[in-house]
Amino acid sequence: MLLRARGAVAPQLRAIARGRALSRVSQQHQQATSTSSDPGSESMSTSPTFALRQKLMPSRFLAPLEDGRQRLYASSPEHLQIVMVGTDEVAAAPDVVAVDTEFVHFPMYRPKLEVLQIGTETTLAAVDCAAYTKAQLKELTRVLAQKEIILHSGQTDLDLLTEVNEAPLERVFDTQLAYLINATLFIRNPQVAANLLGIRNTIGLADLVTHMFPEVKMDKGQALSDWRVRPLNDEQLLYAISDVEHLIEMRHRLQDALSARGVEAWFQEDMRTLLTPRPTPADEDLWLDFRRLNKVRELPTARAILRALVAWREQTARARNVATPIVVRDDVLLSIAIAQPSTTEQIMTFQGVKMPFIKHNASDILNLVQRAAEEEAPELPPRAIFTNEPVKDDVIVALTRAFLASKALQMGMSPDALLTNDFSRFMVGLPSVLDQGWRRELLHAELEQIQRGACNLTWDASAALLVIQQQ
Repeated sequence: MLLRARGAVAPQLRAIARGRALSRVSQQHQQATSTSSDPGSESMSTSPTFALRQKLMPSRFLAPLEDGRQRLYASSPEHLQIVMVGTDEVAAAPDVVAVDTEFVHFPMYRPKLEVLQIGTETTLAAVDCAAYTKAQLKELTRVLAQKEIILHSGQTDLDLLTEVNEAPLERVFDTQLAYLINATLFIRNPQVAANLLGIRNTIGLADLVTHMFPEVKMDKGQALSDWRVRPLNDEQLLYAISDVEHLIEMRHRLQDALSARGVEAWFQEDMRTLLTPRPTPADEDLWLDFRRLNKVRELPTARAILRALVAWREQTARARNVATPIVVRDDVLLSIAIAQPSTTEQIMTFQGVKMPFIKHNASDILNLVQRAAEEEAPELPPRAIFTNEPVKDDVIVALTRAFLASKALQMGMSPDALLTNDFSRFMVGLPSVLDQGWRRELLHAELEQIQRGACNLTWDASAALLVIQQQ
């Protein structure tokens, strides 16, 4: 039976459900122990979890939590079977499972999954992905995909799980996205002035846990661990497992808050966006996301060369599976595009160029520069859609940013709920989530007024908010 409740009663009911689940687990363990100790017994425990658990070395199990949940380090086929069967067996929360990952990205092109953490109402597990085949991990993700997967800031986690599963996941609850729409419900005395000055308000898991459970302080001492190194020590395992320890209860509280505020539909829309595969930009278009593009705005040949260089770097990094800065840094590419060198010696004069780069890539670079210089120069996106006067446009951008931060706080959201990562794209008229879905419905009319100069923005000192007044 799935127990759901609203308000203060919900945590107590969930605690009762967890207690019953742990009680069943204990009874199954006792049954397995008693039957296996009796040579004449004809009946064995029907729980695959504890039949397998008896085969393991005790050191594979870390000390259980105070609430009775077991903590397991899975590094063998038997361990993996425990995790999968245990996930299927859980009855206290039959439709949700907490998931997190530890991965290594730099210095590689593609992130590599190293540890997969899984949390249920009875067990917290750290699965050592290096100990299993791709087929074994795919079987594990198949079990996880049958439930609602709870993540925090889970875009990379989701990408890694989708890659292992070889199919998109259908049900995910991202606690960070839920928090963004419910920020002031969980944080006392938000720093309004700081947010309006542009300080980001995206919250990490440890901070959100502390805000929602003031008595809990997560240890983040292993945040910079190299997860490629084996064996993993107890400190790393406890750190990894703690990332899924509170996610289920966080999910329930956030879901209750979304429903109470009547914004669940907004959250579900954001989750659909998260689950929608993102289009991969063509290598030839990657230069458009290059920083400091204004340096080549008036240099058409440099733009053509930069486009070719950025595409070449991406292809080289992908083929070698190394991060793009390892191939060559952004500032070096920009210098080459502007200077248009014709000899290896000229390339060597650029700051940041190293001899291995010259040895392996100089001839390719020179050929690229020569060919690209003869191509038609690509156009840059418009600098702004307002006055085309940089100073005035910067003022409009700053006012729009301040208004969005204020609007979010007024509605009980984090500023990052509206100041999305593609805010700069929106400000130059490119496709953006700000111009889609519930954000467009909520903001479009007011943003249009600000950009046309058809309203006044007034500071309400009593509320510490910016408000729009019609002219």
